[in-house]
Amino acid sequence: TLYAAHARINLGDVAVHRERWAEAKTFYEAALNALRPEEESRGVSECLIGLARVALARNETENAVTLTGEALALYR
Repeated sequence: TLYAAHARINLGDVAVHRERWAEAKTFYEAALNALRPEEESRGVSECLIGLARVALARNETENAVTLTGEALALYR
């Protein structure tokens, strides 16, 4: 459900705050997989930004830039 997906985003945010990168990635990806088919652009963009934060923390700069660009495109 959408509520569960948004809860996963929040859990991903908590995991980022605790620097639990793998856990955060799992939560964001699960939420993203639930929200994309629903075309829930706000939630999808939050997932992409969360995944970008994880990528940046893992020194995956190019991936972080790509994910951020995807998220920004949803706001335009």
